[in-house]
Amino acid sequence: MWKGQQKNIRGQVETFRLNILASAYKCAPDKDSESEVGWQWVFNLGKHHRITAITRKHEDPIIIHKLIKENGSDVRFIYYELPKCLRFLEKGNINHFIYYSLWQLGAFFLARKLVLRERFDLVQHFVFVNTWQPTYMPFLGIPFFFGPIGENVPIPLRILRHHGIKSIIRELVGGFIKHTSRNYNPIMRAIYNRAARIIVINSSVYLKIRPKLRNKTFVIPAPGGFSINQNIKGLVDKDESNFTVLFVGRFVPIKNPDIAIEAFLKFSKNHNNVKLIVIGGGPMEDKLCKIIEIESTSNKVMILGWLERQKVQSYLEACDVLLFPTLEGGAGVVLEAMSVRKPVICLDHGGPRDYITETCGIKVKVTTRKKIINDLAVALEKTYCSKQLRVNAGLAALQRFNEAYTWEKKIEQMNELYKEVLVINN
Repeated sequence: MWKGQQKNIRGQVETFRLNILASAYKCAPDKDSESEVGWQWVFNLGKHHRITAITRKHEDPIIIHKLIKENGSDVRFIYYELPKCLRFLEKGNINHFIYYSLWQLGAFFLARKLVLRERFDLVQHFVFVNTWQPTYMPFLGIPFFFGPIGENVPIPLRILRHHGIKSIIRELVGGFIKHTSRNYNPIMRAIYNRAARIIVINSSVYLKIRPKLRNKTFVIPAPGGFSINQNIKGLVDKDESNFTVLFVGRFVPIKNPDIAIEAFLKFSKNHNNVKLIVIGGGPMEDKLCKIIEIESTSNKVMILGWLERQKVQSYLEACDVLLFPTLEGGAGVVLEAMSVRKPVICLDHGGPRDYITETCGIKVKVTTRKKIINDLAVALEKTYCSKQLRVNAGLAALQRFNEAYTWEKKIEQMNELYKEVLVINN
């Protein structure tokens, strides 16, 4: 029996409150995506359980503690930092892998001291959201939950070759390292074997888990949102005379901002009242500007750079459709668009493959680059031509979001997994 557990007259568990130890390398609201994932999981679980989160120091801990107190979340933070002399390792992919691994090792020794002083029902690893970098929390001797973890499906070479030989080499080397670490690194194999439950972010990642481990593996996407009333009449006052397409994301090959722009420009040739708003930034920005300069004869495409979260939200609410041909496994912006009743045009790949159904958007098969651009343009045309399609798809997107991707649903799913494991162990 765990702390706070109650039974009804049939002896079934009705309510329970756990003491959970959380490992969240990054954990802060409104920062980068990893920090947001760590924060939302810890913050929302804290509304149901007592959470002790080992994380890095917050820039403004007063604001963090105020948010927790005002929202009734029972979270305490234990801050752990590596010595300042190692900070130089935070820059660069290889260096950061070393830094992250050292932090996880130090966090484990800190966690072990906590476990010796206090009884915890379980420990869960939240950040980074990947399948191949180690955590040492499964060696604490208490039930261990691994995830949400994820991994991007390799970018097809027929698309990646458009970005040059460096991108191809980087993708191949990165894929080899991830596959080798996940499947052959003895520490990673022990982590997977010791996990009471493995939580993966989408069905593609589920298939990467060794078959003998899939009976304890469950799909719960890392990002999420809060439920919204389906009966709301309107989110913002919208100019119905214009058709607005939105792209939000970092300008890197896996998110395909160039494909999004080229598809829009192809679609827009026959329409004057259309525009594409691009929010983001990154190494492909010069390339995107050249595409716009060469292909466009008007100001139909606007690149706004990075914006504050609230401004991004306002653009999401005001657009007609989100165009996001990403190949990544997460794609939290797709869920955000669904939560504000927006149809989504995406690729039938990674996270969006699971999120979007035929009723709430249009998914395009990953074929050749040229065909993808053409198919996305056709999808934009179809969406443009039917306001009723947009309304129906938006309502269906919101309904699916509320049924499957809110934080309330995610915590409910986690609670069921906690019960399964703890009932077995008790």
